[in-house]
Amino acid sequence: MPRHVIGDPGRLRQVLLNLAGNALKFTAHGYVLLEVECRRRTRDGAELRLAVTDTGIGIPQDKLQHIFDKFTQVDTSTTRRYGGTGLGLAISRELIGLMGGTLQVESRLGEGSTFWAQLCLPGAPDVAGEPRPVVALDGLRALIVDDNAVNRRVLREMLARWHLRTDEMDSGEAALAALRAAVPANDPYQLAIVDFHMPGMDGEALGRAIKSEPPIADTALILLSSVAVRGEGRRFREAGFAAALTKPVRASQLLDALTETWIEHAGGDVATRVEHPRHPASETGRGHLRLNVLVVEDNPINQQVASGMLGKLGCHVEVAGSGVEALERLQRHSYDVVFMDCEMAEMDGFEATAEIRRRQGAMPRLPIVAMTAHAMDGDRERCLAAGMDDYVSKPLQGSALEAVVRRWAPASRDTARTTPPPAERRVPAGAVVDAGRLSELRSILAGDGDPTTFVGMIEAFLADTAMRLQTLHHGIARADAVATYQLAHALSGSLLNLGISRMAALAMTLEDRARRGDIRDAETLVEQLEDEFAGVRVALGPELKGAKR
Repeated sequence: MPRHVIGDPGRLRQVLLNLAGNALKFTAHGYVLLEVECRRRTRDGAELRLAVTDTGIGIPQDKLQHIFDKFTQVDTSTTRRYGGTGLGLAISRELIGLMGGTLQVESRLGEGSTFWAQLCLPGAPDVAGEPRPVVALDGLRALIVDDNAVNRRVLREMLARWHLRTDEMDSGEAALAALRAAVPANDPYQLAIVDFHMPGMDGEALGRAIKSEPPIADTALILLSSVAVRGEGRRFREAGFAAALTKPVRASQLLDALTETWIEHAGGDVATRVEHPRHPASETGRGHLRLNVLVVEDNPINQQVASGMLGKLGCHVEVAGSGVEALERLQRHSYDVVFMDCEMAEMDGFEATAEIRRRQGAMPRLPIVAMTAHAMDGDRERCLAAGMDDYVSKPLQGSALEAVVRRWAPASRDTARTTPPPAERRVPAGAVVDAGRLSELRSILAGDGDPTTFVGMIEAFLADTAMRLQTLHHGIARADAVATYQLAHALSGSLLNLGISRMAALAMTLEDRARRGDIRDAETLVEQLEDEFAGVRVALGPELKGAKR
């Protein structure tokens, strides 16, 4: 696989985001996997296959031939349950076609789908080269512990590139047995990479068990988690982990963690760093709340912003992408506070809150805080009437979040002093993007030590917004007020949280009119949004260029 090719990264990202977004939307259980494969090397470059596979609801065979047609969805219930306009796949196929490739699908109803793009791209000079270990990892024996076979495969392929010997186990109990058996065989494991969330014995319990048994306690441990690990440094250190990373893990991040862990281990200083240096714990942030918080939000940009701000306060944050997923998480885990977006497809925040209250019965009341982009009269009252306890407006502000969290935090868990809120920031007149807001988000998202997290969010925002604007034109042409409302709502949420207030105001105007079924002047508003977006692209350009230097 060539490390660099020449193509249109913005459009490819747009297509992959659409395919991955669809896969996540239609997959309640299992996994979503993005794969890039070099089918063959050509004289000038490579023929690539980019595939998104899911274990979701699947597509009936008689619908497959029309799935790329405009305004096509499997049935009308799909639109009601999951939202959408049926345009994303049509636009994606068109974009891949313009790049000289093809977009295809195979699917089985009830089992899942694979969408893949195949295209030839010319090669480019390899500037950085393949990441190589700075210490010898060749021949080290590593145990991969994860109940998900896809995750194990990804890790196995990464470790094979650095010539580690690997074995895999799908549970904590099986991992303990393998570690114990390796000692009398005179071939012990030097490293174990452990998933945090596993049924039965989870990763934390496994780490403690390993460190409590002298024959295997010398194994260096790295923890992987699907949710943010900010603020958990002491906890993971006590469990015996030398590094903790948040999935998905880049190869370079894993290599750095392996290298530093092995250097410390070989020098006799095991488990002195609990989080990888690129992912330091946020225990020196504004607060140290030690709360378990669930964020229920279907917009990826808003998920990142809320998680980052709460993580900076020392909270352990998990994210649910829908009301249904939130209910499932609440059955398995306990939380101190829930932040609930009000408007989501399938089950909105009001319905989810009502169901949570019904299930709670006489149990202690779980604080639920509404998150909404609307500041209209009656909104707060509607949230409280639905069973929510408090209310924060978008764009989210760190000081407002902190005040709400402290208001509802169990007294024994709040170990930090309250800090005064920052002075209100004034956005310069005529500013396309609030530079102060961007600086705040950059600081929050770089709290994990990886500046590419912020840049990735900006890139995803640009690609996603371009797709939504294009889709808005088609929805308006069909006089589809519901689809127009959904798209405008999603746009306004992202724009507000990124401090792009002028464009957000236009999106909110469109959203409000579409909510009332009035889209007579919607096309004009979308054109104004596109004009504003052109300025936003220019304003955000330095953020992307600065990260590449």
